[in-house]
Amino acid sequence: MKKSFFALSLSLFFAIAVIIFPFSSVNVEAKGVSGTVTINNVKYKYIEESFGKNRGITFNPGEHTYKITPNPHDNPKYNKKQTQFYTEIAEGVKDQVERSGWENTFTGIKALGLTYTLSPR
Repeated sequence: MKKSFFALSLSLFFAIAVIIFPFSSVNVEAKGVSGTVTINNVKYKYIEESFGKNRGITFNPGEHTYKITPNPHDNPKYNKKQTQFYTEIAEGVKDQVERSGWENTFTGIKALGLTYTLSPR
């Protein structure tokens, strides 16, 4: 009786743990798209940021963090081409930074056929 109670308790514990803390490859990979870009001879790592339902991007070194508007999720191509999206955003920022330095806001950044604004976060 004690062994079956223990086994049932252990099974219940693991079932609850999996519901509360799901361990799947989807959750492990969902940490954000990242890559590198060289701007003015400095190699920056960029990474996708999540701000609730919207998205942003951070460039390091320097912790330049921007919110992207309009919401990338409004672009039907975004969900299947996130890596391409952030690469195009990073290249657009690179072009503007190399012309006029790091700004608070970047406008006219094109990605996946639409134009975006990056504002401070």
